[in-house]
This record gives sequence, structure tokens and C-alpha cells, in this order.
Amino acid sequence: MKNTAKEILESGLDFQDITVVLPNRRAGLFFTQHLGSLIQEPTWMPEVKTIEELFCELGGERPADDLTLIFELYKVYQELNPEPETFDRFYFWGEMILKDFNDVDQFMADASKLYHHLSEIKEIESDLSFLNESQIELIKQFWSSFIRQDRDHQEKFLKFWQLLGPLYSAYKASLKVSGLAYSGMIYRKVAESLSEITVPKRSFIL
Repeated sequence: MKNTAKEILESGLDFQDITVVLPNRRAGLFFTQHLGSLIQEPTWMPEVKTIEELFCELGGERPADDLTLIFELYKVYQELNPEPETFDRFYFWGEMILKDFNDVDQFMADASKLYHHLSEIKEIESDLSFLNESQIELIKQFWSSFIRQDRDHQEKFLKFWQLLGPLYSAYKASLKVSGLAYSGMIYRKVAESLSEITVPKRSFIL
């Protein structure tokens, strides 16, 4: 972080026209402290944003809290499952599914291909040619967490697996109607709409 601050200071760029984008607020705090220690005279500090703050600004919305998102997920799940469990029992799976949907959108994965019916799993395992390296890694991460669950949880999740494709589509449609979103959904919206988004005339340093 010290080297980054030094490079920006020595770049000669006008700090008023710079936005420094960092992974999180903690990194932003350290960067600001390091840059401040290097500055010898009064000057404007560059704007510092997290990646999420930048995408939320470009997308014009912020992610809802997890409890709200999981509750909305449960409502859609109830519509798709004729025998849904209670919300208390669903919450554990809801957290996993929400994280999975978030990863799908952050990796820009094709959800319709990723969520094959369970009967086609072997076909997916033997031929991943239609996926890129990031999407393959996403599948590996997902299954590594899955196999650590006990058999009862595995069997229940296999039933969820069959619903994931329809659930993903219906859930995102429901969130759009409600004016809600999770972070990956916002990232994907921005990435897919770059040609339509007005980006501030600033120098972005990532």
C-alpha cells in the first residue's frame, strides 16, 4: 500500500481528478494514512472507493441485507417447492444458495448451463469444455463445500439442486420487481450495461 501511495504521489496527476479503487474500506484507510504521511504540503486528497461502492454508484443501487435477501429467496422457493420446510430450517440452505447465486453473477457465469439437472451431473464432470477456467473453479469450490456436509444434508441439497436453475431465474425477477439486489447481481448489471452507463470523467486507479 505504501508503494501504491508513493507511485500515485509521484505520478504528477491532479488528486482532484483521481479515484483510487481498493478491495475494502480497511485497505482504503491504510492507503489514506500512507499517502498522508508522504504529502509535505496542503493538498486535496484523491477520492477513495471500495470496489463495491464503485459498482453500486455505477449501477444506481445498493445490495439489500442478507436477512431480507434470504427471506425473499424463501418466498420464491415456496412457490416452486410443493412441500417447503419452515423458514428456520431453510435459512441454512438459503445462505448457501445466496452465496452461490452471488458467485455465479460475479463470475459472469451462464446460470442456465451451470445449473444442469442432477441427472446430467456426470456429463458436466466429463465435459467442461463449454465453461471457462473461472466457471470450472466455481464448480470445484461448490462441490468441495458440499461433500463436507453429512448425508442427510447432502440428500436435501440434491433436491435443492434440481430447483436451482428455476429458482435463480425466478428469484432475480422477483428482486427486480421489489427493487432489491445482492452485490453480484449489481456487478453483473453494470458489466452487461457498460455501453449505456455514463462513467464519471475521472482517472480510476485500481
